[in-house]
Amino acid sequence: MQDRLRSDSDLFKDIDTIVADCYPEKRHCETHGVKLLVRKTETRNVRSPCYPSIRARKIQLYCPICEKEMNGTGRTGWVHSPTVPMLTRGKSPFSMDMVVSVGMMKFLEHMRRNDIQKELETEYGPYASAGSLSAMGMEFLVRLKCVHMLRSDRIVEDIDGTGYILGIDGTGDGGSDRIFAAMDLLRGWVLLSERIPSEKEEYVTPLLERIKRDLGLPVASVCDMQCAMMNSLAGVMNGVPLRVCDYHFLDDIGCDLMEKQYLEGRRLIIDTRLRAFLARKRKEMYREADRDGLDVSAIARGLREGIVPHGMPVESCIKAQVYDTLSWILRYNEESHGMRFPFVLPYVDFIDRCRKGLEAITSIRKTAVNGRTSPRYLREIESAVKGTLMDESDAARRLRAICRSVKSAYALFEELRKLLDIPKDQGDIPRDKLIVRSNERIAEMRRDLERFRDDLRKKAADGTHQNEKVVLEHLDKYWNYLMIENVVVEKDGKAITIEIPRTSSENETCFGRMKSGLRKRLGKKDIGHELNMYGDYLAYVQNLRNEGYVKMALGSLDDLPKAFESIPPEMFAKERGVFKKRMVGYDITKGSSRSQKVLIEDIFRGINAVDKRIDEVRMEEHARPPELYGRQSNGFLTL
Repeated sequence: MQDRLRSDSDLFKDIDTIVADCYPEKRHCETHGVKLLVRKTETRNVRSPCYPSIRARKIQLYCPICEKEMNGTGRTGWVHSPTVPMLTRGKSPFSMDMVVSVGMMKFLEHMRRNDIQKELETEYGPYASAGSLSAMGMEFLVRLKCVHMLRSDRIVEDIDGTGYILGIDGTGDGGSDRIFAAMDLLRGWVLLSERIPSEKEEYVTPLLERIKRDLGLPVASVCDMQCAMMNSLAGVMNGVPLRVCDYHFLDDIGCDLMEKQYLEGRRLIIDTRLRAFLARKRKEMYREADRDGLDVSAIARGLREGIVPHGMPVESCIKAQVYDTLSWILRYNEESHGMRFPFVLPYVDFIDRCRKGLEAITSIRKTAVNGRTSPRYLREIESAVKGTLMDESDAARRLRAICRSVKSAYALFEELRKLLDIPKDQGDIPRDKLIVRSNERIAEMRRDLERFRDDLRKKAADGTHQNEKVVLEHLDKYWNYLMIENVVVEKDGKAITIEIPRTSSENETCFGRMKSGLRKRLGKKDIGHELNMYGDYLAYVQNLRNEGYVKMALGSLDDLPKAFESIPPEMFAKERGVFKKRMVGYDITKGSSRSQKVLIEDIFRGINAVDKRIDEVRMEEHARPPELYGRQSNGFLTL
């Protein structure tokens, strides 16, 4: 009935309510052959976003002859045939389609409960309380994980021909446990997700063994530079090529090269308050120009083209050029291309722009003097920038030395980045798989990297080139995990090249969508509590964004309700029990009401009770006959 209602929903769009009688399959008594009579009916309203409201009646039948024969025997006085299942989930008035709709809106569209309520009422009609929406959202996560486990045979069948590339990573927030996700980087599917206390080998290894048992060995593995994960992959996936993420490799080198000095320089720049001063001056100049009716933007655009407005006072031109220069200096972050340290050095870029901007300010001041004007703000800006860049105080000298040192280290870092062929404008790490299409190009990159490493070894031999030594140590340690050739496999008699990604971008994207979605829906930064409760379930939700996974596991997203209905009840009940236990969390002293909250006095009451019982047991031991001493003791008291 549900299938027909879903497929023919347009036929019922003008009907307010559908009445559905759910009779048993058998209408006659198997023993006496007579027609079964109605014993009782149970009516329930069914709400769904896919079809109109349904008033479903579950009808129970009985045999009048059997009832007479059973009277006085002590057995049930009436019998009835098993009824067909209701359209609802247990005693809930909401259909499975409702669970899917709520789950999709909550975890894929990141809508809040009040917005989901409005959407359901406006678009579909059925009303659901906030508590019902939360319950259906949690059920959506549990059933989705069950469907993933039930489709394991299809996953195995799909990867059987070409194999899979295993990418593993973990994430967390606000002191939460780690959410571990194992993905097939070839297809972009989440294969396994679990919540683990930490990323130690003892927790990661059993999960990798489960993947190996279910899917076999991958053609290659990719992870970040977390030692425990690398050791687990090397131990469990023995013989499988393993590579570290190139972005994480560069990030680790850059931090070791520059982080300590860069952070010190950043603090010194912040202490000068130069950036805040320039921003404040620009704001004051804008308000003054706006008050005087001066369009500094239009004047600056013309002056950049070498066009001086006819009849314009010199002071107005000077103000527009100073404002333009301040804006250029304060726009130093555009050099970052959306990336972060150590791939970019924003505070060093700020100092460089101040140095170039000072040249412009000095030239503007000469022009102003020639034009018989010398605005106070011009002298103040020039003095502030000079004080930071050219002062002879210990802090200023230290800042200049740090900038020179960091630039020198960054030049070496940039050389390595180019050899690894990592673009500088791809955003925060890692966004790109950095696929190398041919093994010839991989061999060429390896040769270039070998020459670079040999040069570093020669320079580091004298003990004075510390930056080269740092880079060399990293290259030597991870050399075998940096360059892996693409793998060729045979499928249906044809050779297929499997291109190995050089980053863990799929894992990072999965985690990024999970966490940004939670923050958007909850409106808060710290989402550690939510990750602890259902973070590993959210990883499976990301599979619904993958067309290949949806086609393999479901056929289409429209078939998700039917997939949910096909889950064995015992499987769902078991997974729901695990989820409910997870909802409690680690804090067992927190109650939902004031009367349920645990007080420290309650804990002391238990301590005193145990202490009292210990004294009683010891008295019982003293009263025990000598011949029984030691016969039942294991070194611990049994209360």
